[in-house]
Amino acid sequence: MFGTGFILRDDKMETGTNLETTIEHSIDHCFEIHDVTLREGDQHAGVAFSTDEKIEIAKRLIEIGISSIQAGFPSLSPIEAEAVSALVNSGLKGDFHCLCRYDLRDIDLADTCGIRKIGFSIPGSTSLSGNAGKLARQKLDYFVKYAKDKGLFLRMSCEDVARSELSTVFTLYEIAENAGADMITFADTVGRVTPTMALHITKQIKERFTIPLAVHFHNDLGLATANTIASLEGGADQIQVSVGGLGERAGIASMEEVLMILHTIYRLQLPVDTTKLYEVFALVRDYAGVDGADTKPIVGRDVFTHECGLHVEELLKNPLSYHPFDPCLVGRKFEFRFGKHSTPETISYTANQNGIDLSPMTRDAILSTVQLLALNKVDFPNSLLVQMAEALQKIEKDYINEGVQ
Repeated sequence: MFGTGFILRDDKMETGTNLETTIEHSIDHCFEIHDVTLREGDQHAGVAFSTDEKIEIAKRLIEIGISSIQAGFPSLSPIEAEAVSALVNSGLKGDFHCLCRYDLRDIDLADTCGIRKIGFSIPGSTSLSGNAGKLARQKLDYFVKYAKDKGLFLRMSCEDVARSELSTVFTLYEIAENAGADMITFADTVGRVTPTMALHITKQIKERFTIPLAVHFHNDLGLATANTIASLEGGADQIQVSVGGLGERAGIASMEEVLMILHTIYRLQLPVDTTKLYEVFALVRDYAGVDGADTKPIVGRDVFTHECGLHVEELLKNPLSYHPFDPCLVGRKFEFRFGKHSTPETISYTANQNGIDLSPMTRDAILSTVQLLALNKVDFPNSLLVQMAEALQKIEKDYINEGVQ
């Protein structure tokens, strides 16, 4: 099952220090390295990988030995669904997955795109779901079985574990496992977990459940890579990483950092050509247009900036839903920007904040323009949205008035 991560200890390497030899055998099981750059990295504010760019990144990852790849988020837009489908049908020998919302229509769309392995998230904490979480849990059994009836591999992720009651998290895992899920995920959505917590929680999950466990750590406080290593020591079966750690806000665990820690300190013989890591990083950096300083925890330009519509909608309800602390504590503030991952709701909200009430037709026209410009690496500032909304609204009113006359 975990061919990408089949691990052998490299006994030819120079023996480490006394301190290193005390830990080098603490990771002695097979695990999978799952790259999520094409989905998580693509959600970083201002990033919009084209179909060709996604295919090229996937090709390079497969060439260096990383074949388990999250292709994207098909329900984001028709353009994204086409990109995921193109990647699946590109002829690349990758093991492609995609992310779905907690919505049966997303399962159908993934199936249509040719994806056979899907992941979805359900909030574990009230910081993300409020009372809606109780209703979501009631539907979990049916959701899992619906996907399994289509013959899909299903991974269920419990979001925001750090701010959740572990009893709630374990209940969700139990429902998913009993319904036939293939994997569960321990997700630290806002980067509040420490390595000690990561190790402790991972061990608890592995003791309670036989289903394989994936881990996904965010880097808001700079601990994502350390947490990933700690969870591997605790027995995690899959680690989720991205090239350069690219992802929402300050990103997630960096593929290069994790691989070289495992190679250098734990003396693991990895099925990955590490000599090509910089080439892959440089490619993704150029496509993304994001510098490492932009994603540095706490002080990076983009770490309090959001584009993904689903996250923006939650932040409008609860400012701390997708952050570990209030940005004003470090002299910062939340910022929203428009791009590939914007939704109709965020377009309408910004227009309303400027005194403009958009019709669904005008709103959708603006959203299409935003997404098209994003794919061509063109920024769409708030001021432009307001100008476009006012112009389209006037045209719409003039058309209606002419029709009445």
